Amino acid sequence: MDNLKICKICEIPMPTDSFRISKKTGKLLNPCRLCWLENRKKSNLKGLKQNNATKKRWAEENKEKVKISRKKWKEANIGKVNADHAYGKLRIKQATPPWLTKEQKQVIEFYYMMASLRTKMFGIPYHVDHIVPIRGENVSGLNVPWNLETIPAKENIEKSNKLLPHRLKI
Repeated sequence: MDNLKICKICEIPMPTDSFRISKKTGKLLNPCRLCWLENRKKSNLKGLKQNNATKKRWAEENKEKVKISRKKWKEANIGKVNADHAYGKLRIKQATPPWLTKEQKQVIEFYYMMASLRTKMFGIPYHVDHIVPIRGENVSGLNVPWNLETIPAKENIEKSNKLLPHRLKI
């Protein structure tokens, strides 16, 4: 019975190794670890709800600041914004395999960022082209890094959803 202690919350006798030890005094702390973790989760959840409510209230009171902040973020993360926009299109979403790694998804974002940068640098619009079209007449490609290239928008529009053999990287 010496190595048991009763938790003050659940009131269950537990082995002493089920309790935390004070760093200052070296004594066992009550409640048991399970009850302590449960209380901590509840406390954190309550804090998150309060924090979210505070953020929401601040955003409602500072709509112009939020608008400016979002615009800056979009400008700083143009590749991600454009990639997300493309993912949002149903056909691209369906053509994006679920087994892509985080790094491969980042490469896709990079292509969209490059298209945006080239548009700004050269003053003509650039698109991210699917070398093997997602919805071609005889073939359907995937939205994967090795099927993408950044080309002028005019070329991409002329190409439409055709597969051009000279563009294949074999």
